[in-house]
Amino acid sequence: MIFLNYFILFQGSGYVTSSLIIPLSFGIFNFLNSIKPSTEEGKVLSSGLIESVKTRLFPYETRTIAKISTLLDPRFKKEDFRNTENAESAAFLLEKEMSIIPTASVLTNNSVESNGEPLPSSNIENEKSLFSFLQERISKKSKSVTKDIIITKRQYLERPNLDQNADPLLFWKMMECELSRLEICALKYFCIPGSSVDSERMFSSAGQVVSERRTRLKPANINMLTFLHKNMNLL
Repeated sequence: MIFLNYFILFQGSGYVTSSLIIPLSFGIFNFLNSIKPSTEEGKVLSSGLIESVKTRLFPYETRTIAKISTLLDPRFKKEDFRNTENAESAAFLLEKEMSIIPTASVLTNNSVESNGEPLPSSNIENEKSLFSFLQERISKKSKSVTKDIIITKRQYLERPNLDQNADPLLFWKMMECELSRLEICALKYFCIPGSSVDSERMFSSAGQVVSERRTRLKPANINMLTFLHKNMNLL
């Protein structure tokens, strides 16, 4: 059937796959429900496939990795969840994930490069004393990390969704300063593969490296050759 071709998307390694699990599961379910078989055999097959999707794929919508990955994908966000409660749960989990990110990491991400010109070195002590009142006010200013997280999440969710063919990694590359905490979370969850297919390919590659004529390779050499084989397109 046509929808089976979409399973190939889970097997990719050059793009984000963890965020595809929930949207594709929901899409397959809708596609199957739209089919109206004309024969009894077709009805039985369609009914069996629908039940299989409910049993095997629907539980992923309740799992943390799949939920947060989908929410962080600017193509999907909350709109591709089958259950709105799961979408809200994903938003809550994302807030908790953002709250544990060290402030130092956020500041590093938001750092602005200087133009290379040194600061004036004259009268530094006087300048410090002149701005001491500002430092006192800043120290008294109450900062709420929780408020910042809520505002950042709202800014992201209220943005228009990207086109389905857009690259979510490119989006977060552009937003690394504006939505720094979310960008850090996205990089953490997007590196998780949607299936074990790619890791199984790695084992197959290792089997090709260690052959009957190359049985005395050291483990370090096997690791290096496998790494080069897998990343040759980047060299």
